[in-house]
Amino acid sequence: MRLRLRLDENGEPVQYISEYRPVDIKHTDTTEDPNAIEFISQWSREETKKPLPLYDCDLFRFSLFTIKENEVWFYANVHHVISDGISMNILGNAIMHIYLELASASETKEGISHSFIDHVLSEQEYAQSKRFEKDKAFWNKQFESVPELVSLKRNASA
Repeated sequence: MRLRLRLDENGEPVQYISEYRPVDIKHTDTTEDPNAIEFISQWSREETKKPLPLYDCDLFRFSLFTIKENEVWFYANVHHVISDGISMNILGNAIMHIYLELASASETKEGISHSFIDHVLSEQEYAQSKRFEKDKAFWNKQFESVPELVSLKRNASA
């Protein structure tokens, strides 16, 4: 979530990684609102329509809503430049990890990685592991026979 874009001296966009800093997440308590779900649904539709600034800033917006004492909703709007299925999975897992620590009344640990670079290093370690070799053998066996390629090109006779 630290990836940023800026324009270089030629006006071309370039990526850079900003320094780590904690992110303030807006929290809204809707426990007294009988229409909380409708309010949040409408709010999220409107918020999602707002474009995210592109240069030299966060490429995401987060909000937290308390619906009931034991029900909290998390809103994430993340620019596609910094997100894909894997990164959203990493984000979701990190949020769940922090939530479970908070729910168990334990202090959140500093052991949570704040960097995708740490994730890349972890993946490199995995690529050198016995587990990787076992997983690779499994998937190679799964794809010994690859199905025939399906084309999305339109058939001229159709």
